[in-house]
Amino acid sequence: MDFFKNLSLRLKFFFGSLFYLTYAHSAYLYSRKRDRLEREFAVPQTKEGFDKPGKLLQAEPTARGAHFYFEQTELEICFLAPDLVRVDWLGGIPPIGYAISRQDWQEVETTLEETGDAWAVSSNKLAVTRVDGSLKFCNSAQATLREQMPPQRQG
Repeated sequence: MDFFKNLSLRLKFFFGSLFYLTYAHSAYLYSRKRDRLEREFAVPQTKEGFDKPGKLLQAEPTARGAHFYFEQTELEICFLAPDLVRVDWLGGIPPIGYAISRQDWQEVETTLEETGDAWAVSSNKLAVTRVDGSLKFCNSAQATLREQMPPQRQG
């Protein structure tokens, strides 16, 4: 008798874990309720996003980098360390914030210079070059680390 009870429990566990039949109904009901609540209490987007940055109107140096003013938006480039930069496009819908818990960054000496049709903000280890809203990150040996296209509206 004990053998059949043990076998029955093992088969029940096997089929239950294989198909998740014991939790499927609860998971389905939870999903329906969650979707209904998300539709009912959706947070409306209040700010309008911009399509393209537009023409560069003004560039000015700041204590940690530079601030660029475009027709549709603003770009702030802030060096947190000589090899760490924060790029912030203002004027549109802000992206999900990343957690940078540290607030006491040391001052970084930066330079802002115009090179033809582009601008470069640089420290002794990293340079950020801007051409029409696109960004190019280079190290001190002028090797390209990353290139970014200007922000565009999605959807």
